[in-house]
Amino acid sequence: MRTNLDLTQGLIYAEAVSLALSEKLNRASAHKLVESACRSAQFEKRHLRAVLSEDADVNAILKPEKIASLFEPANYLGSAGTFIETVLAAAREQLPQKPSGKG
Repeated sequence: MRTNLDLTQGLIYAEAVSLALSEKLNRASAHKLVESACRSAQFEKRHLRAVLSEDADVNAILKPEKIASLFEPANYLGSAGTFIETVLAAAREQLPQKPSGKG
């Protein structure tokens, strides 16, 4: 899955970056900044994270650690673990009980 995400050269995270920037900029300005960075990344065949990390306007708003976290897929799992555990617990309840083996 990571390989497939990496094929986008980080463009898949553009919306998350735009939302993070919009905490300090208005939404339109944040979108314009990210859109420009996406174009540069595509034209230069570079990862969006690298392009954003070199952008002075972005760095004035987002710290390097924040930029890094926006490009970490594990940060987007949300409640997936809880959903998986709920489904597994329901499935276990439907399985027949094993005999205790004592008799």
